Amino acid sequence: MVDGIPIPFLKGSTGAMLEIIKIARTMRENSHDCKEIMSRCSSLLVVILNTVKGKSEEELPPEFLKRVECLTRIIRDMLFELKMIERRSKGRSVIRFWRATVYHIDNTIRLKGYSSKLDWAIQEFQVLSKIDSCLQSLERHREIIQSFEDINRGQIEVLSAVTIIGEDLRRVTPQITAANSLPSAAIPPEPTVFGRDEYIEIAIVHLLSDDSALLVVLGPGGIGKTSVAVKIIHDRRVLERFGECRHWVSCEEATSPNLLIELLARSLNINLSSSNDRMKDVIRYLESCPCRHIFLLDNFEIPWDLKGQQSNIADILVQLAAIPTVSLLLTMRGDEYPVVDRLRWSRLPSLNRLTLAAARDAFLEISPSAIDDPELDTLMEEIDCLPLAITLMARLSEEGESPTELLSQWRKESTRLLDRPGGDRRNSIEVSIQLSLQSPSVAGDVDALPLLSILATLPGGASRHSLPELCPSIPSITVSLRSLRRVSLIYDNTNKDTIHVLSPIRSYMQLHHPPKHKALNDLRKAYYALAAKADINSKQSDFLKALPEIREEEVNMEAILLGALNEEHQSKDKEEVIKASLDFSQYLFWTYLRSDIIESAEGVARSLKSPQHANCLWLLSEFHRMHGSYGPAISVLEEAQQQFIVIGSDYGIAQCLWSLGNIRRMQEQYSSACSLFEEAKRVYKEIGFRPGVANSLWSIANVHWWQDKYDLALSVVEEARAIYVEEDNCHGANNCLWSMGNIYKVKGQTELAYSMLEEAMAVYRRLGDRIGVANCQCSLGGILRIQEKYEQAHIMLEEAKTTYQELGYQLGLADSLCGLGALLSLQRQHAAARSILQEAEIIYMALGYNRGVAKCLRSLGEDLASERKYDAAHAVLKKAMAKFTSVGNKFGAAKCLASIGSIYRKRGNYQPASVALEKARMILTDIGTICMRLGVAMNLTVFLRYGRMELTVLLFFFFGLLCSRFRFCSLVTCIDTLSI
Repeated sequence: MVDGIPIPFLKGSTGAMLEIIKIARTMRENSHDCKEIMSRCSSLLVVILNTVKGKSEEELPPEFLKRVECLTRIIRDMLFELKMIERRSKGRSVIRFWRATVYHIDNTIRLKGYSSKLDWAIQEFQVLSKIDSCLQSLERHREIIQSFEDINRGQIEVLSAVTIIGEDLRRVTPQITAANSLPSAAIPPEPTVFGRDEYIEIAIVHLLSDDSALLVVLGPGGIGKTSVAVKIIHDRRVLERFGECRHWVSCEEATSPNLLIELLARSLNINLSSSNDRMKDVIRYLESCPCRHIFLLDNFEIPWDLKGQQSNIADILVQLAAIPTVSLLLTMRGDEYPVVDRLRWSRLPSLNRLTLAAARDAFLEISPSAIDDPELDTLMEEIDCLPLAITLMARLSEEGESPTELLSQWRKESTRLLDRPGGDRRNSIEVSIQLSLQSPSVAGDVDALPLLSILATLPGGASRHSLPELCPSIPSITVSLRSLRRVSLIYDNTNKDTIHVLSPIRSYMQLHHPPKHKALNDLRKAYYALAAKADINSKQSDFLKALPEIREEEVNMEAILLGALNEEHQSKDKEEVIKASLDFSQYLFWTYLRSDIIESAEGVARSLKSPQHANCLWLLSEFHRMHGSYGPAISVLEEAQQQFIVIGSDYGIAQCLWSLGNIRRMQEQYSSACSLFEEAKRVYKEIGFRPGVANSLWSIANVHWWQDKYDLALSVVEEARAIYVEEDNCHGANNCLWSMGNIYKVKGQTELAYSMLEEAMAVYRRLGDRIGVANCQCSLGGILRIQEKYEQAHIMLEEAKTTYQELGYQLGLADSLCGLGALLSLQRQHAAARSILQEAEIIYMALGYNRGVAKCLRSLGEDLASERKYDAAHAVLKKAMAKFTSVGNKFGAAKCLASIGSIYRKRGNYQPASVALEKARMILTDIGTICMRLGVAMNLTVFLRYGRMELTVLLFFFFGLLCSRFRFCSLVTCIDTLSI
């Protein structure tokens, strides 16, 4: 039988059917169902063989070949299931009985499902056979053939059922063709769905609690509505309630009310009849059936949006819902329920994008080999965790491209990467978006597409109140928002009162529908005006007023500026964007320490030979300085200074002098730094720029602080702060407060220092200066460590370290690590302390910051001493003291001397201990720090040396109480230091 079939790939299907018949004939379990399958396979074989008899593959209709491909998949699946059932039925009698009990219901359901599919196949091939006969007759009638082709394109609707094929071909052919074009009513296989468990559970509860449940799954294209709905009707509880009366109806071909009715009838296997009212056939069938039915009407927006047909479609829903045993589950693109007066929908929320964790799981389900790719999460975030985009990306990954490679391609190609020639809404992002744009609500609104084009340029979303300012050329914003929302091309973030567009839709719009020139120009001007308010060093009242809006618009500002910088247009427009980039980069300097915008602006300014190029260079050098790249910073700064000299900008020259002074200070060239600051101050005074004078004074004060000239430093910083306050420069005044807090901390006035630093940190937070906040946390952590509040100190220092790491501020990172290492040493976590201190030392060395290296060495030496490794500790402390001395830091050198004296004392070497401690005391007294503990320790060492134990103990208790009162140290610290 198989050998006589002329079509090669059909031989496999018929051979498989013969094997199914053979297995079904011998099956004991589910024998009734197996006999039904055997009967249907036999009937199907007869139909197929009659159709192909005497024909070659080329002579068969194309529709027949498509149906054969579909049948092949069904037959293979069915053969696999039968073999599984047959395997379970083998073995010992007890095992067979157990397997039959466990699998009987499941086998019955699966076999009945395949029986239904075989019924569909028989019906399909019978219709195809009739169509083939019609086609042979139509070859002789050219006019009828043209009519047939028009019908096959869906241009003519089927108005009545086929009763006779023969005499009136013009009437019969359209009906056969329309029936053939309708999709199969078989329920799709159960999909794997991630991140929708709660949603699915809510829907199932509605289906089980209501006799006639009415549900709609809403959401944008590609969000996974169909998958969720199919998952719902495959649930075990839904299966138990509705059994085989679960009907899946794809509405893609429902381009008229009559075709929707025909699809419903087909899902119920209602044969064509002479009845003129197919809806009555459907209703009569459902009312007479004792079972509960559920219809999944997928893509219901297609018939619902038919022009002039909404009332007829609504009437179909009303008639179905009026039957107590019928439940409806619709999927619709958008966020609006079908408005039908007589229907009350059970409300489900619109489906939104997946969480990052669910998106990752969905991707790895298809492409498990990508699990270790470092860019997987970034890729998911860039496609906004949209399920369709995830699926398409994962398929590309499974073909051999890594998420890292796909991320790079996505940034270059956007939605074109996920487009497939000949694709449909299920496998092409672009087709899915096009369908939403072609919907009546968008196509009928002339302002909807222009508004979406503008919104697509704003990745951070647009606040409702700012839209009129951003889109002055669009008069009916509210109406257009409603049109876009209706098909879920936009979505609302109710927490922020902003409107957003999903990333794939944004990419598609930027590629195919960018904003018109005037609309884009209006949008950019609005953001340029906001950027002008972003200078943190401007007047406090102006900056604080603009700060909330600046924070909300950070992401959009970056997109607008980079988009304008990378676009080719006239230099006049470029000058505006360069100025805005300079303004906004001042804000980024303190909040994120990100230089990407100013780097792009500098490149554009250089190519245009813009007068603003020198300003770009100066600001770029500041970013280099903060990142610890002093060589590039100096090189860029020198170029900027030359340009300022050429254009005669005294202000720019002073800025360069001040910046170079800061670099010299970080390089511990204090004399040179002071000279540069003084020169900058002179120029600022000449041009009357008082904030610049204050900047110079503040920097001079910091040099004095680092040189242990604390009283002089306080005097200068207070002068600088007074100018800042007069100029209403909140940020500058707060910088001075931070410096004063640190100076008082070194002087031992910890209570005053803590109060100042806390106040400074609060102001930095209000201004959004993350570096300033972290600097305060680092200093406060040091005070808390002195006060032995270790847990609080650890929290402060860890938060500072995290901020420094995020910003890439290397000096701050090393400072926080050094503080953490010293803290861990006090907590006896020696291995961890040394590891962190060594990490900090490496960073300090890379920066060429000897003061920091010395701090790490001192802490390492003290940690070794606490473990009684005195020789190693003594060597490290001497090395640290030499480093401190080389950079002129007397305070650090004195602390090293004190620790060395403590080591001598602990080893019983009282004479060298007294000498070391006395030297340390003299240095600290000379620089004006409180050295009570060190002075008492020296005296106790002398008393111990001469055997005056009673006086030692008495002075010890007095000292311990005094220190506890003023929080210099606790009783325990005294015991440890004095080793009594």
